[in-house]
Amino acid sequence: MYQSYLSKLKIKKMTREACNSQFKNLAKVYEQDVAKCLKKYEVLKDLDLFVLDNSIRESTVGQLRGHTIENKWEVYDEVKKCGFKHTIVASFNHSTRVDDVFIKQLIDKGEDREGLWAFSEITEAIKKKVPDTESVPVGLRKMKEAGLYNVIFEIDLGDSTYDFDRFTTKEMCTLLKKWVDWVLKI
Repeated sequence: MYQSYLSKLKIKKMTREACNSQFKNLAKVYEQDVAKCLKKYEVLKDLDLFVLDNSIRESTVGQLRGHTIENKWEVYDEVKKCGFKHTIVASFNHSTRVDDVFIKQLIDKGEDREGLWAFSEITEAIKKKVPDTESVPVGLRKMKEAGLYNVIFEIDLGDSTYDFDRFTTKEMCTLLKKWVDWVLKI
C-alpha cells in the first residue's frame, strides 16, 4: 500500500512538472510574441508627428447654440496644457462670430501666431456651379487682418456644389495654388 501511495505521488509530481513545463513554454512564447509586437511600435519613438488640435472649432451644422468667448478660452487653455503646438482657432465666414472676437483677443494677448490655424472657403462665391476665382475669400481676408497664415481650405468635392464639366479639377487645383500663393505673401 505504501508503494502504491509513492507511485501515485510520483505520477502527480511528473504530471505537475509536465504542466509547469507547458505553462513555462506558453509564457515564453507569449513573451516573445509581445516583444515582437512591441518592436513594431519602436519606430513611433523617432517620428516627427504633427498634431493639429480641433477642439476649439465648432461646427455650425446642427448646433443649438455656439461657444461663448469664455468657452473658447477654457478650451484653449486646456489644449495648451496638453502641449499641442498647433490649434485650429477659427472658421471664418461673412458673419461676425465669436471666432472673430476670440482671434483678436488671442493676438492682443500676444499668443504666438505660428501655431494658430483657421478654416477658409476656397471661393468667395459660386455662380452656376462655378467658383468665383477672382475675389479673395472672406476667410483669407480675415486671416490677413489678424496676421494668421496657417489656412485649411474647405473645398466641397464630394457633392453637387461644382459642375466639374464646366470647372475642372485641374482648374480647382490652380485656384487652390493661387490662394496658397496669396497666403504665403501675408
